[in-house]
Amino acid sequence: MIYNMSTDELTIEPIQKVIVNLGLSAKLTSRIDELLTQFQLQVTELPIADGILVIKKCTMVLPTHIDRLIKVNTPDLVVAQFISMILKYILGDRGTIDLSDLSDLERTDMVVYDRLTEADFRAGETALHQVAFLKLNGGLGTTMGCTGPKSLIKVTDSESFLDIILNQISTLSRLNSCDIPLVLMNSYYTDAATRTAIGDRSNYLNLLQHQVPRIDVRTGEPVDFESDPSAEWNPPGHGDIYAALASSGTLDRLLGNGIRYLFVSNSDNLGATIDLKILGYMVRQNLAFLMETTEKTHADRKGGTLVRQNDRLFLLERAQVMQSQLDEFENIDRYRIFNTNNIWLDLYQIKARLDALDLDLPLIVNPKVVHGVRVDQLESAMGSGISLFERTASVVVPRTRFMPVKSVNDLLILRSDLVDKTNDGQLVLTTRRARTLPTIQLGSAYQRVDDFNRLIPHVPSLRQCRSLEVSGNVGFGKSVSIKGSVRITSQAAATVVISNCVFHDEEIHIDSEGGLSRRPIELPS
Repeated sequence: MIYNMSTDELTIEPIQKVIVNLGLSAKLTSRIDELLTQFQLQVTELPIADGILVIKKCTMVLPTHIDRLIKVNTPDLVVAQFISMILKYILGDRGTIDLSDLSDLERTDMVVYDRLTEADFRAGETALHQVAFLKLNGGLGTTMGCTGPKSLIKVTDSESFLDIILNQISTLSRLNSCDIPLVLMNSYYTDAATRTAIGDRSNYLNLLQHQVPRIDVRTGEPVDFESDPSAEWNPPGHGDIYAALASSGTLDRLLGNGIRYLFVSNSDNLGATIDLKILGYMVRQNLAFLMETTEKTHADRKGGTLVRQNDRLFLLERAQVMQSQLDEFENIDRYRIFNTNNIWLDLYQIKARLDALDLDLPLIVNPKVVHGVRVDQLESAMGSGISLFERTASVVVPRTRFMPVKSVNDLLILRSDLVDKTNDGQLVLTTRRARTLPTIQLGSAYQRVDDFNRLIPHVPSLRQCRSLEVSGNVGFGKSVSIKGSVRITSQAAATVVISNCVFHDEEIHIDSEGGLSRRPIELPS
């Protein structure tokens, strides 16, 4: 039977006929035709038998996905982007990239922050009234035992991430006699709680992430959970920022108010504020896209890095690397910088691509198990937009602009004397420790923020700390200083509080009765 097959059967006409009956807009239909034409060209490169199976699968599953998206009034741009991703997925693309197909960065690709000039600073001052500040605020604090938005976790006794962000933007506007717009991009999980927390304290623009269908790995069709319909959907990653800006009207509103540049960062990175030198560099170089990177340490080896692909800068995420090449990807001597997710965008140039429904970002396939069913989530990364434009750059910034909080270990550092607060409300790492942060490992007793707060009402001094490891119910009272490498373990059932102590390169053991013993730690030579 295989010998009777021909390329005449590798046609997209059956798919097009079904899509015509879905009642889509002319612009979206035209864009889908473009994507299907590209898809057909790729199919013809397959063995004929495989190509026919791919066409049949596409005919079966693509209209089902489109129909589900249309029924919930998904904007055309999001539908087009999802179709682009699922066509790649149907062809067997899982977003993986062979490192041998990529090139290393050239020296000119990495602009060191310290080499930015006074002229850049002056250009930034001039352009400040054209800048808006966007925080990605869609994450939950589940890894730290919180059910609500991560940005509502208290960083200090009185301020949450969100409080500090609001203070930063207010202070920056006041000090520079301008009104810098604040945009918050929420997910369905964080939107209501964030609105309630802000109340009437701030006039801000709100973006809501879109949702796309989760894919049943067995069939390629949208997954169905009758008892939990919300589990049928997933946010498509922070690459959705472009579609969210356009479909919400926020992009046109910002442009209409004279805003040309957008600075984007994660809500848990309080080191990321508007920097006039970086802004000025972007303006003077007429860049469409600028990514802040910073030098990798061993702790950052899994972070997405920049490389070159087809003579353009390309963001390579760990999820895109083949299993056999992970060791090579995590070699920080070769891949020296990583993406901080501090991104600067020229909204004029972004809009031109969005108006054409043409902002296809590299695919990331995120496998999950939901209600016992294996599903794939199709996602994209905001930073991968760097490969879509000709005029792009990376500025290698000091570690002071990258202070994310992914766990209670990071939260301890943020609350410690390793962090200073500047006059404009920015939290920055102390100059002496900006490149060599201590390694912190808090045990299971601390993993919920409530327990962390109970056990550590007073944060120990970490200015001279190299590493701290704590296991068991150990509380920290006043006047504790950690120097060098310290390991504390407790076998006591009740909490034992340590106060008025200096620990320096030693192990501290607390027995079941609460007795404390100390001995020098064996350091590697």
